[in-house]
Amino acid sequence: MDNQETKQCPFCNETINAQAKKCRYCKNWLTDKEEAKERINQKIKSNEATGKGCLLVFFRFCEGFSVFTCIPAMLHDEVSVGQSAFAMTFAVLAIYFHLKAESLKKEI
Repeated sequence: MDNQETKQCPFCNETINAQAKKCRYCKNWLTDKEEAKERINQKIKSNEATGKGCLLVFFRFCEGFSVFTCIPAMLHDEVSVGQSAFAMTFAVLAIYFHLKAESLKKEI
């Protein structure tokens, strides 16, 4: 840093490059508040998209599980009331998870 202009970090008081946007010692951002807010908002949106993507995978898994759980119960010739209720419950769950996944996919 012999030829370069320097300044003091306002957070840790270390000598840093005058054009630095982030202190290399304390890792604090030295930019104005609007840039910092924008960077935080971008991270939040990125994290929301990642979380929604994971949720979408979960809904698709539950949808598939529900469908494959109810089909065998519906295919038997002699289905008891309990098996019928079991199959219908999972059929409704399959529809629910399908609709949730479709609405979530529109948000992403």
